[in-house]
Amino acid sequence: MSIKIAIPTNDGKTISRHFGQARAFLIVTLDNGEITGQELRQLPDAGDHEHHHHHDHDHQHGHGMGGNPAHMAKFEYLTDCQFLIGGGMGQPAVQRLNSMGVQVALTDHKNIDDLLAEVRTGQVKHNPQRVHSH
Repeated sequence: MSIKIAIPTNDGKTISRHFGQARAFLIVTLDNGEITGQELRQLPDAGDHEHHHHHDHDHQHGHGMGGNPAHMAKFEYLTDCQFLIGGGMGQPAVQRLNSMGVQVALTDHKNIDDLLAEVRTGQVKHNPQRVHSH
């Protein structure tokens, strides 16, 4: 059985510390514990200064995910994934992913290769302190 894991990243090598600021997702396909594919999905608003303005603006108005189209689009890139392993994210994003059927784990790893070595063992360690409170 094949599963897909999304890893928020800016460069394809390191794990983004914040889901909301990631410019891409590395999608890793696993079949029976073996990595059989990797795909880097670049987000269309990468580097868009307007995004940062809107992001800050939303934070002043209740931290909802609903008002920011860039945040909404991020989730659309993950509809075929079963897991997301990131470096940190806010509780609303965790809840949204869970409601889509995506399980979330937040890791202390910074390097994607180190994380993938852990993924192969099936023993990914989740650090709940990496959920950002707003």
